[in-house]
Amino acid sequence: MKMVHIRKAKETDRNNVALCIAEGFEKYFSILCKDYQKVADAIAMGLNIERFYVADIKGNIA
Repeated sequence: MKMVHIRKAKETDRNNVALCIAEGFEKYFSILCKDYQKVADAIAMGLNIERFYVADIKGNIA
């Protein structure tokens, strides 16, 4: 059984959070760009990371 820990996002999670958003809204972002990583890079700095929570499974963000 996997142990999932929900915690507030940290600054080090910024890129992973941005990538999750890029993949989650792929339908909309694909109009502009099909490369998830490029979209994530573009939105990462605009995130207010203090407003996010992440699911942490053994040190990996889910």
